[in-house]
Amino acid sequence: MPHSDYYIYAIFSITGIPRYIGKGRAGRLAYHKKHSSNARLSHLYAKYRDLPSIKIRTGLTNAQANEYEIAFIKAIGRLDIRTGPLFNLTDGGDGGTYGRICSPETKLRMRNAQLGKKNSPSAIEKIRISSTGRNVSDATREKLRIASTGRMKSPETREKLRQANTGVIFTEERRLNMSKSLKGKNTGRDSRVPRKLSELDIMDIRNKISSGMLQKEIALMYAVSISTICMINTRRIYAWL
Repeated sequence: MPHSDYYIYAIFSITGIPRYIGKGRAGRLAYHKKHSSNARLSHLYAKYRDLPSIKIRTGLTNAQANEYEIAFIKAIGRLDIRTGPLFNLTDGGDGGTYGRICSPETKLRMRNAQLGKKNSPSAIEKIRISSTGRNVSDATREKLRIASTGRMKSPETREKLRQANTGVIFTEERRLNMSKSLKGKNTGRDSRVPRKLSELDIMDIRNKISSGMLQKEIALMYAVSISTICMINTRRIYAWL
């Protein structure tokens, strides 16, 4: 049973302007006053020692607190995006950095911090599970197409992709699932004359190959032959895209 001891609090400037909306339980509000990571709020505390505050909702579950926090922040507005007076840097809830506006310098530091890092096998499996069955919107496909336009893969990347697709053996269960999914579909067409694929489909196929997805899986997803996927990848067909 979820805990119902969460609350929503508001911190004000000495003139009564709401400056921060937060959620917590137990001594979160008192701790925030002494250890705030928000630079603007810390500056006010350093200047005035203490600020007016109030618990505006109590007896909440974590999910309810998230909803209230997001709602209050949205209703009052954030200073950093010029929608209100709040010093909050995100949209609230458990989203962490969701809605946060990062400077180019911050984005560069975040990028450099991730360079060279490799996901653990467990993390890769979680990503695979969360992506299974996900439908990519046309808008997302267009973004992927634009992002990958003109991008050339390095020889090392090409070799990794080749090795990843070499010697892959499907289990009997997987073969059976593939067989069931193909029932009633016309798979006898000539491999050089695939079913009509849109430009977004072609770019999405190439992006899936670049991300390491097996060509057999992509062929199954788009109901085309593996040779078609191979020719799309090597640009023997749809070379103008």
